[in-house]
Amino acid sequence: MSPTERYEKAYFWAFVSAILLCWSPSNLLAYLAPLISIAIFVFLSRSPTVLRNAIIWFLCWGIIISVYVVLKPGFLIHSALLSALTYSSFLVVLAIPSRFVSGLGLLEQMLNWARWVVIIEALVGIVQGVYGFSRTGSFDRANGDYVEGTIHLALAPELALSNPMFAINMALLLTALLPELILRRKGYIAILLGGAALILASVLHVILMLAVASAIAILLYWPVTLRRRMTYFVMAGLIVAAIFSFSALRGNFGTANTFARQLISGESYRTKAVTRAVVDMPEEYPFFPLIGLGPGQFSSRAGLIGTGLYFGGPVFPRPLPFLPQGMTEAFEKNTYDLWLEYSRLIARGIGSGSTHQPFLSWLSVYAEWGILAFIAVLVLTAYLLMRVRLVIHSYPQRILATSFGTGALLILFLGLQENYWEVPQAILVGLMILKVQYAVLTQPESRGMLI
Repeated sequence: MSPTERYEKAYFWAFVSAILLCWSPSNLLAYLAPLISIAIFVFLSRSPTVLRNAIIWFLCWGIIISVYVVLKPGFLIHSALLSALTYSSFLVVLAIPSRFVSGLGLLEQMLNWARWVVIIEALVGIVQGVYGFSRTGSFDRANGDYVEGTIHLALAPELALSNPMFAINMALLLTALLPELILRRKGYIAILLGGAALILASVLHVILMLAVASAIAILLYWPVTLRRRMTYFVMAGLIVAAIFSFSALRGNFGTANTFARQLISGESYRTKAVTRAVVDMPEEYPFFPLIGLGPGQFSSRAGLIGTGLYFGGPVFPRPLPFLPQGMTEAFEKNTYDLWLEYSRLIARGIGSGSTHQPFLSWLSVYAEWGILAFIAVLVLTAYLLMRVRLVIHSYPQRILATSFGTGALLILFLGLQENYWEVPQAILVGLMILKVQYAVLTQPESRGMLI
């Protein structure tokens, strides 16, 4: 077996393990999924390069933590260490060089698995949605909470992150499968069932962000003149899906106006949190805008878990055993009161979802890493998108690039809603597919086969 074949085989089995762990009901296993996947890749590939890159990742994290410990009195080491785990989805795609996973055969193998996962999860989600309809009398509003797939297999809703994690995974997988439908007419059933399940999940922010990401990617990558009947068929299908979504989820779409009004007026807890971080906190912490407070020290998922109040919420907390607890002074003074008030409303059944909560990935990156890291995320995303734009030429390349661009932008936009960048169960599988799509599009030998 050649090194290339060994690398691709290792990545495929790492991907399979990621799918099984991220779609499992175990949140703990899902958080460990990136580390398990990278361990499987290193073991099967015997690659010293990837092992070295993974070690460098953790060494850099340790150095960063050490610097902040010296610079920041009251720095919470346990929360900082947790952040190395919560952000580890990106370790998988950063540690493995693109040239190792640029085979079209690898991408096809992964999509074959993804197609069956979509069919199975969609069927489970549709059954859950129909059961929810039998209880609520509508597919609108909170009925989507019932649709969680195997992430939460019970018919009764978990009322936690299982529903949005289902929707994000489904959106990323459907996006990855569309090129096969357009170019090879493969996967009709998966697309139809997955699309129906995504709509039934009624996670409005995922649907809207997917629509915006798709529109931008189409403008960025598609040729001036569209061709092939399948392209028009897919476009017509997307229009029908949009109309059906609006009709079935009219109540959920109606809440968007209320959210926008509260966001702009400053009534939202989210607006208050961002305003405090951007306007108020620099007065008390002069170097805060430049270098942040350090990983896990503010409103990131690692920081929230480190308080001991995340699971169950501040009102009814279920702290993890053996894990130290605490929050930084900056978090306690500027965000904890908003989080507590928001959680009390949720406990009383007033409001729901993540739309108004006072934390999101974009804010966490700015508050914990500083404006330079915030800019770096945007620049890196733009670089990846434009690098693909500069090297593609043929119609099949543009179709695959549109899929890649949609997925990459969707993950970027999801950071506006919640701390999704720290949820491997939501983004790891999608990131691993995006990694291979990018490799295929940017490595000349693979790109040349897309004609």
